[in-house]
Amino acid sequence: MSNKKQNHFHNFMELDSKKQSLKAKKIAVESYMIKYKKSKLRLSSFEGLSSFSPNVIREKEQLLSYVDFIDKVILALSEPSKEYFINVFLIDSDTYNDKWWERKYSKVNYAKVRNYALDEFLMYVE
Repeated sequence: MSNKKQNHFHNFMELDSKKQSLKAKKIAVESYMIKYKKSKLRLSSFEGLSSFSPNVIREKEQLLSYVDFIDKVILALSEPSKEYFINVFLIDSDTYNDKWWERKYSKVNYAKVRNYALDEFLMYVE
């Protein structure tokens, strides 16, 4: 009987560590996507300027490079992963629907798609 308790406890701890790793993946991906959105916003502030200092030119090139990199990563993702990223991170907040997946996936399949999308994105960027 004590073996069952130990096994149960071990499995519970294993599940808990998986939740933490999912949380860590979400945080990592969200930080990349926040930086991506901030870079795009900063780039839009350069549009009206007619002359640039060398520092501004360097900053603009770095921002363009980062935005281009993330755009290419998203294009390289598999279709379900790309769909996840577009619906979760790239749709404007005005039109965002947090239940976009319900017509297409069950909860279990959505969780699999989400986990795969996060893993695939992090594989490309890290």
